[in-house]
Amino acid sequence: MEVTRSRLGSAAKVSVENVIVEMRKALQKDFMRQGFQAACSKPMDAKLGGLAGLEVHCGISQNGAEVLKQTVQVALGDGAAYSLTYAAPSGRYAALMAEIEAVKAGISLN
Repeated sequence: MEVTRSRLGSAAKVSVENVIVEMRKALQKDFMRQGFQAACSKPMDAKLGGLAGLEVHCGISQNGAEVLKQTVQVALGDGAAYSLTYAAPSGRYAALMAEIEAVKAGISLN
């Protein structure tokens, strides 16, 4: 699990939709270079640290078998863009969701 914060310039016009789509493309390209296929959902509404944002869910496969699930979330705050990404082996992802949700509930960005 990783949370990042990027400062935005005062004149910066940032679209959360564009950011999440670019992050999804980068994730897919990176896994493809490593010999995996990444099938990702369309962006969906999500909350990140109390801020409205978007998220995508990706299934990462190798030789036709899903091996990893990854979620990426993005939100914009006052003068900053935030992202959260987390991943787990496909077989353990569902079992780890309660722990992941507890960590996410403790994140405060606003």
